[in-house]
Amino acid sequence: MNGNSNGIPTASTENNSQNGSTNSDNTSVEAYLKKLGNALHAVQELRWHVKDVLNDLNDEVLSSSDGHNDAEINGINALKQKLENADTNIKHHLKQLGSAEFKSISSLPSSSALPSLLLYDPQLEGKSTHQDLINSHEWNQNVKSNSKIICQIMEKRQNEINFLHNEQDELSNDACQDANSLENIKNDILTKIGNSHEELIIDSSSRDNSLIKVTIKNTLTALIYVTETLVISKVLIMGPEELNKPKVRTISSYQVFKLVTLRATAASLYYYGNNAPAIAFQLFMDWLASYKSLFNSKCKYCNRYLSDLHTDFRYLPACCRTMDKDHLAYHYECKPN
Repeated sequence: MNGNSNGIPTASTENNSQNGSTNSDNTSVEAYLKKLGNALHAVQELRWHVKDVLNDLNDEVLSSSDGHNDAEINGINALKQKLENADTNIKHHLKQLGSAEFKSISSLPSSSALPSLLLYDPQLEGKSTHQDLINSHEWNQNVKSNSKIICQIMEKRQNEINFLHNEQDELSNDACQDANSLENIKNDILTKIGNSHEELIIDSSSRDNSLIKVTIKNTLTALIYVTETLVISKVLIMGPEELNKPKVRTISSYQVFKLVTLRATAASLYYYGNNAPAIAFQLFMDWLASYKSLFNSKCKYCNRYLSDLHTDFRYLPACCRTMDKDHLAYHYECKPN
């Protein structure tokens, strides 16, 4: 039984009454918290609306130097100041609510558990919203102008790189065309020399096309080293049988071919010093072909086949040829200066 016959409540009745009161209090606290949350959200919305209006007014102030008179600008500035004051007051109250502690209500969660209710932004403390907007506007303008300059510089640099690449490609193509052209010129000259002098056997089938081997039957063999630009870099004259030896020398073992090598080197320097490479190469090959009569030509000075002077070149044939178009034969001691 919860009470006696006289209607007086017993202890159990009082306990039930207290429990019901506690439940009612908890329900009321939750309702109050919900209303408080709604109110804070409404304050939040109000503050953001105030800030939106303030931002619009700041934009209007920034662009009003030419479009409004002084009275309108002063009115706008006054309204802006009021809105800044309202925003400051709202922020102050929100800060107080966010730092408040409701220790008397055990069912209220801590302030850290209600982030949606705390609208205070400590990063904005002590800063002027109007000045921030001005700084942001100036910064955006600087970014836009600097971005245009940077884009122009990058575009100019890219154009320079593309131009250099095109120049390199053109130079490479020209170099390939020039190399092919010089190679064709060299082959034409060798073909012409071979057709004009049947005694000459010309072999230019080296790996890198830099060596030309010219053999005058039963007379001599010339090793001519030519660069890609058709310039003779080295000439070596040897006897035909010397190339068949197991150990090929870099210079002939015969005195006569040593002298012819010296004369060939001097002839190449002479022709290339006075003519273009293609013409010099052809003149040199014509000069070399005159040595087909190395052992059966008389000296134009002493009219002898072999030298009769008591020198190191005694009994040698006329191993020198003039560098004019006649290619006259002389002994080494008899050659004109």
